[in-house]
Amino acid sequence: KTNYPAYYPGSRQRRCSIKETYECLGSNRVTAAESTESRGCVQNPQDHVVICECGTPGETGYENSALKTEAFGPVLAIVELDSSSDYSKENKDNNNREDKSNSIINYAQNVLGPFLNNKNNIYGSLSCALIS
Repeated sequence: KTNYPAYYPGSRQRRCSIKETYECLGSNRVTAAESTESRGCVQNPQDHVVICECGTPGETGYENSALKTEAFGPVLAIVELDSSSDYSKENKDNNNREDKSNSIINYAQNVLGPFLNNKNNIYGSLSCALIS
């Protein structure tokens, strides 16, 4: 595991602040993925990737500060969107490929899209989203 050092001014401090916020919520809410080497400089623990478990929007314990603070550094926030909606259950047991495709599109349009486009949920655009 090789990482690149944070180079934006203040990014290490923002990363540490986000990490502290999630540590206060419990040890299961944050993990630091330690790197074995760093490119271009001496290994710094503040450059390790921080993985934050935000929870599910609307549920008790949900914390979205990692989504609303642009760290400009190695922070990954995991959000679990509601999968109990009719859009995600639609045609779940159906083996028809077209029906499953329509279900995914409906979920994206009615759950995923509105969440991502609401600036009360996510601030800024310098981020990467992995959707599974």
